[in-house]
Formats: sequence, C-alpha cells, structure tokens
Amino acid sequence: MSGIFLPMQLIYEGKTLRCLPQGISFPDNFNLTFTPNHWSNEDKVIEHLEKVVLPFIVEKRKELLSLPDEQKAILVLDVFKEQKTEHVKHFIADNNYVCVFIEPL
Repeated sequence: MSGIFLPMQLIYEGKTLRCLPQGISFPDNFNLTFTPNHWSNEDKVIEHLEKVVLPFIVEKRKELLSLPDEQKAILVLDVFKEQKTEHVKHFIADNNYVCVFIEPL
C-alpha cells in the first residue's frame, strides 16, 4: 500500500490547538484533534465523519464510474459506544450511508 494513506483521526490530550504536534507533516486526510482526556466522544466521531470519512467517500464515488452523490455507501464500524449513538446514526443516515457494526467475537 505504498503511497496510499487511509483516513485517520489522531486525538491528542489538551484543551487548545497548542497540544497538537508542531513541525510534523501529516497527510491531508488525517484529522488531528484534541479532547481534555484524549478520548473520543460523540462530537469527535461526527467531526471525523465530516472532515475525513465523508469527503473520502465522495472522492471514491467520483473515481468509481462516476457514481452519483445519492449512491449509498456502507460504513463498517466497530461497536465503540460513541459511534452507536442516535445522533451519529442519524448523521450517517442523513448523508446517505448505511452503517454496519461489527460485534466482538
């Protein structure tokens, strides 16, 4: 997978932009963000979907036979509780995506 950078979110501990690493170059599709405890939450899930995942899917639709914007896409997520909230589920549905949750074995 040389040269391919999959969308990613990096959450740092802090309360301001100053907590983010300085002088390091990340790919454009990385979402560098922060929370006071460096844990993800519902807002960070939505932020990641808006900034990274959804634009990635829009780009892939264009590459794949010029699929229309209304073409559904499947998001495969683990069962992290903040990804399964009603707000996140509605956000996913409102953006014409279908979500499949992978349960632990």
